[in-house]
Amino acid sequence: MEKKKVIRIVLVSPGDLAEERTIVEEVVRELQRVRRVVTIELRKWEDLPPGFYTEGPQTAIEKDLGIQQADLLVAVFWRRYGVVEQPPYSRIAQEIRGGGSV
Repeated sequence: MEKKKVIRIVLVSPGDLAEERTIVEEVVRELQRVRRVVTIELRKWEDLPPGFYTEGPQTAIEKDLGIQQADLLVAVFWRRYGVVEQPPYSRIAQEIRGGGSV
């Protein structure tokens, strides 16, 4: 029996694009349904388990997303590029650039 290939996708965007993020999730579900020889794993910040993170939630998000190990990064933007907590980069820029190594 053949082992299914796993394609890991990471989705990043500001929080104001909930509808667009839902569309990406729906597309991934449909691809999974029609492409049964491949397993598609979608990672997004909403999947982070709730709790207290001593280094802050953004650090936990960056570790959990595992962008460096992803096969595909999908970034969705509209009117803003995210919240800037540690200039000069927004949270999303930090995620894309590799977290603390910006």
